[in-house]
Amino acid sequence: SDGSVTVVSFSGVPVAVVSFTSIGVAVVPFSDGSVIVVSFSGVPVAVVSFTSISVAVVSLSDGSVIVVSFSGVPVAVVSFTSIGVAVVSFSDGSVTVVSFSGVPVAVVSFTSIGVAVVPFSDGSVIVVSFSGVPVAVVSFTSI
Repeated sequence: SDGSVTVVSFSGVPVAVVSFTSIGVAVVPFSDGSVIVVSFSGVPVAVVSFTSISVAVVSLSDGSVIVVSFSGVPVAVVSFTSIGVAVVSFSDGSVTVVSFSGVPVAVVSFTSIGVAVVPFSDGSVIVVSFSGVPVAVVSFTSI
């Protein structure tokens, strides 16, 4: 109801559906993918780019970096600025809890076999898929 939806596609094939609530989103295309700039209260906090080789990259200049892999192949690099990040492993993937000033605002779950759903009480959900196969569910709060 109060969120926006961004569909990212390559060669006409949707590979990601991004839904945000109370978060500003700008989409800027480039040659081999697209870039999503995510901002909170008008301040950009993450840049998400997808390439045609099924790699998702989230980058910020002075943040920490998380490399996410499936079956040993890195498919995502996540970088945040001034955001605490904790990674907790479980049997078939890993869970990343992202917090701002100690307050958890996002939970990212990846598995090597498809989708692990991570509920987050007051946030919106991002489902990322490659070649039509969902590989990640990302949940954000409205902070």
